[in-house]
Amino acid sequence: MSTKPGIDSTEIMQPINSKGSLNVYYHFYYPDDVVSAELFKDLCEGLAARGWQVTVFTSNRYCRKAGQISPSVENINAVNVKRSWRPAFRQASNIGRLANGFFISLGWVINTLISKKPDFYIFGTDPQFSQFLFPVLKLISPKTKIIHWCHDLYPEAVIANTNNPVLIRFCQFSKPAFKFLYKFVDVMVDIGICMQKRLQQYQHKAKQITLTPWALTEPQATLEVKPDKRQALFGNAKLVLLYSGNLGHAHQYQLFLKLARLVRSKNPDIIFAFSSSGNKFEEFKSQITENDSNIKLLPFAAIGELEDRLCCADIHLISLKDQWSGIVVPSKFFGSLAVGRPLLFHGPKDSAIGYWIEKFNIGASLTEHNLDKIANDLIRFAEAPQLLEQWKQNAFNAYTNNFSKKIIIDKWDELLMLTLAQHEK
Repeated sequence: MSTKPGIDSTEIMQPINSKGSLNVYYHFYYPDDVVSAELFKDLCEGLAARGWQVTVFTSNRYCRKAGQISPSVENINAVNVKRSWRPAFRQASNIGRLANGFFISLGWVINTLISKKPDFYIFGTDPQFSQFLFPVLKLISPKTKIIHWCHDLYPEAVIANTNNPVLIRFCQFSKPAFKFLYKFVDVMVDIGICMQKRLQQYQHKAKQITLTPWALTEPQATLEVKPDKRQALFGNAKLVLLYSGNLGHAHQYQLFLKLARLVRSKNPDIIFAFSSSGNKFEEFKSQITENDSNIKLLPFAAIGELEDRLCCADIHLISLKDQWSGIVVPSKFFGSLAVGRPLLFHGPKDSAIGYWIEKFNIGASLTEHNLDKIANDLIRFAEAPQLLEQWKQNAFNAYTNNFSKKIIIDKWDELLMLTLAQHEK
């Protein structure tokens, strides 16, 4: 086995009797601990366990540790992994991200050319603009079906993420190119109803289905608060609202800050905690004053500590800017439901999250118009915590019945088998 980063044509044997074969293309993969890498690992290993021959095409770099590299070829839990070399350019830089994407895409094309042609190509949305490989891969193997699992919508995400008029204009002009590229997609997999609507604007002819991500931790029942851990983090707080996860360009915090200040004047024992990172987190911290005694900042929790951190709170906070609706769905939504915690959502009510909150009765949406009502509700919950029990159970049931890893990967398995059967007719 080669440990040198780059392209390696070595094929690792897999069972002959399988349902079919598929190549999965995504920038990051295990042992990288970034959330999307964990999700693609779960998907690939889950499909391999269900009888598919799975080969992952990824990069040799880590998301947060670009200087660290992984072997070019290895087998991990019955999944073949082939890593293409890329330079260690900064992902935070637009130019660096595009350059990294170019080298990864080049490696993927070469690796695909020298590999056995599969039944399916499954593409994620990192690196950006990897959709330009769709016609290339169709040229390499016309009979192979392309499935696009769209976690982030481009070029819309770039437009929403910048104030640069030149970049915005470039992305707007690129939309006809994406309309052309999506014609090569056989199955378009979105992660929410708003994203599905945005994708339909490209008038693609692909079969469309919603298959959401899942939580990285999946307890078997609604988790109870652990008194010792809660005491250590929040003292004698009567109610804890927790924002756990990235606070980036797609998120907002202004109404959470207003709500915390409004609640403090009525019940200072209601705590708003933020365990976060991201480019908006520093901005958020700069807004906090000495008077914000009910706002607590916590270090970012590692994956192994995440479950304990999540269950210390009574309600989880989640946010999304209006212009990002249909472009991304924050993964923390699924993590909150998995541990049985209701949500307070600062974002558009007609987004996928707003829709699910109302459909499953698992929390509330926060707006400028209902700040007083939400504040009064929180005060009631602090005095009578049992009022939250129905929301908690609803959250856990919604996850178990609709968003769990087993349910979603079973749906992936069903989708692949159905698509393959239709192709063979």
